[in-house]
Amino acid sequence: MKKPKVEKPIVDESKFVSKDDFTNFQSKIVDVLQNLSDKIEAQKAPERNVLMASKPEEQKKIFAQRPSNEPVVHNLDSISPEYQAIFEKYFDVNDGFKAMLKGVNFQIEVPLTLSNAIEAYKDFYKKDIRHKVLDGNDIEGSMERYCKQVCQNLHYNRRVMLRL
Repeated sequence: MKKPKVEKPIVDESKFVSKDDFTNFQSKIVDVLQNLSDKIEAQKAPERNVLMASKPEEQKKIFAQRPSNEPVVHNLDSISPEYQAIFEKYFDVNDGFKAMLKGVNFQIEVPLTLSNAIEAYKDFYKKDIRHKVLDGNDIEGSMERYCKQVCQNLHYNRRVMLRL
């Protein structure tokens, strides 16, 4: 049997590049990549040296006055009459609601029988205190809005007589 004759393919040498052209192109690509990596390295944040924290010096606590052992009483008498009127517009003190205003910090203590807080909250804190920092420019307005919001949240109506 005769072996089939294999012909050499015809190659157009004009499509190839010379070795010098290829190495020149390769060196340009390597230079561009090196330039990019140098720019990326320059953009990285400088390394921060972290100092280990040392133990702070203990300072003795100095109390100018002894704290009172008396319990804090949420008393409406400490609120000015204008603010007391706003509070009593929404809540009845006879139902067990108490309020306190210190500066712009306003607190409403809701009786546990009327509270809608979850049982775990009531068991842990033993109280339901609603706290709000009032707007210093409009204390009366923000107090009224907050009282109304708490009242709506509790579904409480002051005009309905409650049996506790």
